[in-house]
Amino acid sequence: MALSSPTITYMLFQSIVDAGVRAGIDRTAATKIVYQTIAGAMEVWKIRQAPPTELISEASTPGGISIESLYTLETYAFKAGIMDAVDSAINRADELSRAVK
Repeated sequence: MALSSPTITYMLFQSIVDAGVRAGIDRTAATKIVYQTIAGAMEVWKIRQAPPTELISEASTPGGISIESLYTLETYAFKAGIMDAVDSAINRADELSRAVK
């Protein structure tokens, strides 16, 4: 259940849209850009069936824009935050299942 909830994904999408708005892009355009980017990335993942680490490496050129954004996310422990969020969802699901028994 914790891995199948779309809420973390929606929050990620909304955060990227909001970043676009913060940068001066109107919300409608930012939403379209983010939608196309995410849909395209998921299509590549579906077709290639490559590990995300491989896709990230391929999309990150040395000294480029993507690697800079990855560095910033790592300074905020982005991956650890996502992992902790999933762990908390797993723990909550366990609590709820014990309460039902």
